Amino acid sequence: MTAYGCYLPVHAEEAPDVREVAAVARDAEQAGLRHVWAADHLTWNRQMLAPLPTLAHVAGGTERIGLGIGVYLLPLRHPALAAKDLATLDHLSGGRLELGVGVGGENPDEYRAAGIPPGRAGRRLDDALDVVTALWEGRPTPPTETFGELPESPIGPRPARPVPLWVGGRSEAAITRAARWGHGWLAMWVSPERVAQEAQHRLHGLRIGLNVFTRVERSRAAADQVLERQVASAYRMPYDKVRRYALAGTPTEVAERIAAYVAAGVTDVVFNFAGADEREQLRRICDDVLPEVGGSVA
Repeated sequence: MTAYGCYLPVHAEEAPDVREVAAVARDAEQAGLRHVWAADHLTWNRQMLAPLPTLAHVAGGTERIGLGIGVYLLPLRHPALAAKDLATLDHLSGGRLELGVGVGGENPDEYRAAGIPPGRAGRRLDDALDVVTALWEGRPTPPTETFGELPESPIGPRPARPVPLWVGGRSEAAITRAARWGHGWLAMWVSPERVAQEAQHRLHGLRIGLNVFTRVERSRAAADQVLERQVASAYRMPYDKVRRYALAGTPTEVAERIAAYVAAGVTDVVFNFAGADEREQLRRICDDVLPEVGGSVA
C-alpha cells in the first residue's frame, strides 16, 4: 500500500508561521497521512526553521504521525552530536523519527558557513553514517578518515528501534549510498522511468520515496503559475527545468501522475506544496486527488 506524507511549511520569504506548521501536522495526522517532513538548510534563499526543534514542537501536538527530515545535512554536523540530538527527538516523539540524509548541493556556501570544505561532503556523509549508526546500536565507533578515532562515547537513550534511514539525491553516489545504508531512497526531480530502473535493479526491495512539488488547481496553467513563483523564490532557477517532475494541475491530472509514479515503484509520496495555502492544498489532495488514485490514505 502506498504511504503518503507532506512537507511542513518550514520556509518562507518572510519568517515561517509556527502556528501553520503545527496546524498542517495536525491536519495531516487527522487525514491519515503516514508522515510529515521538514527540510534542512543552514543558509538558503528563504527563511527556514531548523528541523530538529521544529519536529520536537510538532511531536508535542501530534500522536502517531511519522516525523521526517528530508534531507538532514549530516555532513554539516559532528556525528556524535547529531546522533545524540536525533536520538533525543526519536525518544521525545515515541519512536516516530524518519531520517533522510544527503549532501544538499543547492547552496555550497552553507558548507563554508559551517567551516567545512564543500568538496568532501560525500566522504563526510559516509563516515558520519558509520559513527551515527554505531552509536545508535551501542557499538564502538569505528575509526574514519574524516573524524579519526573517537573515544568510547555511549549515548542514551538510544533509539528503541532501527530508525528508518532514507538517502536523498539523484546522483550515482546517492543511489549507491541508498543501497548500502537505506531503508529507502528519497528521490526528487526524477521521472517515473528513472524510478522504475532503480526499483528493478539496485534498489530492489527497498522503499522509494518521492519528494515532489505539488499544486492542485482548476487547470495546469494555474498550478504552474504558483509553482513557477515558488521555484524562483526557493531555488533561484527556472521552473521549466523541473516542470516535468511536478504534480500540477486538476485533481484528475495530479492523480494520473501519482499513479504513474506508484506503478514505477514509488512506495511513499511526499507532497511538497507550493503556495501559502498548504492546509487547503492538503485538503484537496486528500479529498479530491487520492480517491481517484485508488486505495486508502496510509
